[in-house]
Amino acid sequence: MPPSPAMKVVPPPLRRWGPATFWTIVFLISQANLMRHLGALDPSFFAMQFTFTQDAYKDILEAWGPGGVEQFREHFQFDLIHPLLFALLGWVTVRTSPLFHGYDNSSWRLVLPVAAACDYCENLCQLQLLNNWALDPTEIEDRFVLISGVCASVKWMLATAFILVLLKQLITYRRADSADAASAATF
Repeated sequence: MPPSPAMKVVPPPLRRWGPATFWTIVFLISQANLMRHLGALDPSFFAMQFTFTQDAYKDILEAWGPGGVEQFREHFQFDLIHPLLFALLGWVTVRTSPLFHGYDNSSWRLVLPVAAACDYCENLCQLQLLNNWALDPTEIEDRFVLISGVCASVKWMLATAFILVLLKQLITYRRADSADAASAATF
């Protein structure tokens, strides 16, 4: 029996904060965990990500020493899940949060998943390079260093672009929210 008009069920709003908030928290926990594993490396792991030559790569590994190289290798047990988390964060945020109302079919929902694909490519290159280093420290292949560096660069450019658009959307949302509150107060 259909509900009477007086008992009409109102569906929840299409746009909610919950899913994006959940994935943001999961992502931040994962990011903090990666920082905990890599934060002590000197030079930083960012130096490794933006390395494009065999010599620079070798210099970083030598500076880290066996303990640092092992620490870097161990972070991959978490970094093989992390890209999936930020891909989901981007997709869910664009698809469900009020910040991206009207962006349902926007290519912005693909930005962090593409960045995640770049991160996976970077990780695979890094693992190959570390395996080669373990077998013979003189055998670091330039192509893997270059591919890794390019993938990391694209990943960070896409992540930065997403963050900038997210901030723009947040400012726009807050202004609209403030304007709505001001107009409601005048009635």
